[in-house]
Amino acid sequence: AADARIRSAEAAVASARKDLWPDLNVSLEYGNRSRFDDMMSVMVGVSVPVFAGSNQVPRRREMEALQARREAEARDLLNETWARLTELHALAERAVRLDALYTTRILPQAASAVEAALSAYRVGGIDFMTLAESRMAWNRFAIERIAFAADYHIAISEIRALTGAEEVSP
Repeated sequence: AADARIRSAEAAVASARKDLWPDLNVSLEYGNRSRFDDMMSVMVGVSVPVFAGSNQVPRRREMEALQARREAEARDLLNETWARLTELHALAERAVRLDALYTTRILPQAASAVEAALSAYRVGGIDFMTLAESRMAWNRFAIERIAFAADYHIAISEIRALTGAEEVSP
């Protein structure tokens, strides 16, 4: 869409530049009259831009400024898209790394802590609240791991939407 707007602005600049030149009009007419001889006429006309300095030149400058604006908007859109893609890529990588960390380290340690707390509770070493807090910590870590998976899929979906790609590798 940005490229189409640039092409449109370029066409407007080209049209504004042509307005500085005189227009030549030529017409040929034929008239068929029943009671008289047929009639033909030729007309030639020239429109001269007499007020080019006050009309056409400012219009040309306006169209050139519009073209420059459209080109700047396209560059801005491209830069914003690349920045967003870079940000999304970083978010996806972060989610993958944190998911791996939680899967291999944090959740197993939290499960071990729950088992230790359960054993200690059975022998009367800790109260029930400590056991419940240990289990709630494991649940919190499991929920965070699910949130990382959701963050990853959201980032990949946005990358697909920005690039139009079917498959995206992290």
